[in-house]
Amino acid sequence: MHAATIPEQVLHTTVKFSRILPPAPRLTDVTLKLKPLMLVSMKKSGKSHEQVAAELSVALGHKVSARMLYRFTAPSEQASFPAAWVAAFCEVTGDDALKRLILGPQLCELLELGERAAAILDDRARRQLINVPGNGIRVKRNGSGSCAR
Repeated sequence: MHAATIPEQVLHTTVKFSRILPPAPRLTDVTLKLKPLMLVSMKKSGKSHEQVAAELSVALGHKVSARMLYRFTAPSEQASFPAAWVAAFCEVTGDDALKRLILGPQLCELLELGERAAAILDDRARRQLINVPGNGIRVKRNGSGSCAR
């Protein structure tokens, strides 16, 4: 169909996606927990919004202001914290609670199981279990330094 044959009202029709797709329950849960969790992480770190913003700016290579952090954590604001910043935020605050929130319950359960197993095993046993280089197993390398044969 050519654009000239489409009725004028069809060209200007808008659709609100909020009416079509309600937010997923998991997404809503994460969104509601995100802001208070970020505040708790910053408070635990003992750093001000300004300090966290400055360190995030360095870690991300992108300017982050204290005002942005206030907007991300204010209950009344609709600003969304970028997922790409989560790892840097956790590193700066020294708290990985935000990463764990995003993982979800099943992956967190597996992570906790792994952490408990790691606490039981000593360092050498852990390296052997996950086959990390330096565990006494020699890997044959070709002349280029790769493992390819």
